[in-house]
Amino acid sequence: MRALTAALLIPLLALPTKVGNRSPLWPYEMASAVKAGFSVDEEEIIASGAQDEPGASRLVQYNHFPSYAPVPDRHLARSGTPGDDSATRWTRMELATAAKGAPHAIALFRFGNSLHPLEDSWSHAGVPDIAITCDHSLAWGHPKKRGGVLSHDADITYKHIPDTEQTAQRVYEKIYLLEYHKLMGGGSQPASWASLQPAVYQFAEAATKSGKLAWFESDPAVPYRSSQVLSQSHQHSRWAEISLSRALSAPDAGRGDASARQRR
Repeated sequence: MRALTAALLIPLLALPTKVGNRSPLWPYEMASAVKAGFSVDEEEIIASGAQDEPGASRLVQYNHFPSYAPVPDRHLARSGTPGDDSATRWTRMELATAAKGAPHAIALFRFGNSLHPLEDSWSHAGVPDIAITCDHSLAWGHPKKRGGVLSHDADITYKHIPDTEQTAQRVYEKIYLLEYHKLMGGGSQPASWASLQPAVYQFAEAATKSGKLAWFESDPAVPYRSSQVLSQSHQHSRWAEISLSRALSAPDAGRGDASARQRR
């Protein structure tokens, strides 16, 4: 259930000073690539990729602020909606490919990654707030209705208990319980959402780190951390990157972008 809480986000900040459309680090990146043994053509491609601000902004969108709005675009057009089609597209792709090729542990890790945009679609719902030093067509920040770009209130569960419960229910009951658990072979009978809801409320209500830790330690059947899982995280991360690339190129993503443009 630890995956039920949204992760903290460091807002994407555009560099305030550029050389044309390139950042001041462009010459350093070019020189570094040459020193590493790449050809002039190769280092040009590498440096261009490093300066791809729209690409970086889209990664933030796909991971933390799911929507089909085109990027770059004004922030007012990039509003997100909790649990909508754009928030579930990566998870739906993982459901469609469950148990098809990847080792079991990696498939689970990849599926967990795909839940992050869905979970963030509640904490980051609405129009992103943008810092005054940032490019308003590319940057992202916590919506004003949840504290704004300079606040972490959006991710604090006790300030948004109903949203925390809705996130947990959607992830568990509609995604894990009814779909992924069956696709991965079932096994033990999952608990009902009704039996878990009181515990989720207690977690959301806990207002301190010690309170959260006490919540974890209150159930010996759910260890706070697993050294085995932590030691495997690096090898799983590459699979997660591949999965994200596949999700971003999924057919429904393209249709969504087109529909978003038509609505504008």
